[in-house]
Amino acid sequence: MEKIIIYCSCNEDYINRVKILYNSLQKNVNINYEFIVRTVGFDPKKYSFFDDKKTIQTDDVVLSKEKTLLSLDNHYYSEEQAYSAKIRFIDIFNLLNTTSYNILSLDADSIVRNNLDNLDNLLKHNDILAHLVLKSA
Repeated sequence: MEKIIIYCSCNEDYINRVKILYNSLQKNVNINYEFIVRTVGFDPKKYSFFDDKKTIQTDDVVLSKEKTLLSLDNHYYSEEQAYSAKIRFIDIFNLLNTTSYNILSLDADSIVRNNLDNLDNLLKHNDILAHLVLKSA
């Protein structure tokens, strides 16, 4: 399998979750990948974890951290959380336009429990894959 890009986005509240995701990749995945993190609302240089990671920073957008927006399932969230969750689509579009690698976008609080070897076969036969998880394992 050629290298893939594994992408996620996080605000400062999710740094520890991104660390868990990264550690799960290190432990369970033996394919060649590049880990890219969109950082929203903080400077990744303030955290040593990001020293050897590729990051895409959000510096020019002022976003509220106050949870005033109501989701369809009646949970409150902030502009920063909404931006962090939705910017991935623009980032994926930009990555698709600047690289030939396959891209795996994961939520920042994902945990990879198995190797991703079979992903290569799926990607050879599909342009876009989506997997819906209704509950955690």
